[in-house]
Amino acid sequence: QTQTQTQTQTQTNSPKWNEMSLIGNDMLARFEDIKFASFLPQGVIGLISGSLTLVWLLGRPSIVGLSTMLCTLLLNQSFAILSSRITKLDLSAADARLSVM
Repeated sequence: QTQTQTQTQTQTNSPKWNEMSLIGNDMLARFEDIKFASFLPQGVIGLISGSLTLVWLLGRPSIVGLSTMLCTLLLNQSFAILSSRITKLDLSAADARLSVM
C-alpha cells in the first residue's frame, strides 16, 4: 500500500471522521425538512382558495364533495394510527424473538 492509501484509511476509521460524517448527515436531513416546510404556506393557501372557489362556482353540491373528502381523510388518518400501533407490536415481538436467540 502506498502512504496516501494508509493515511486515507486511518482518517476514515478515526472517531473524528465518523462524527463529522454523522453531523453532515444530520444537517442534510434537517435541510430537507426545512425545504419541505417552506411549501406549507403555499399548500394551505391553495387548499383554502380551492375550496372557496369550488363553493363559489358549484354552490351546495361542492360542500357535499368537500365533506366527503374530509371524512375520507379522517378515516385514512385513523387507519394510519391503527396501523402504526400494529407495527409497533410487530416490531416488539420481533425484538423479543431476536433477544431469545
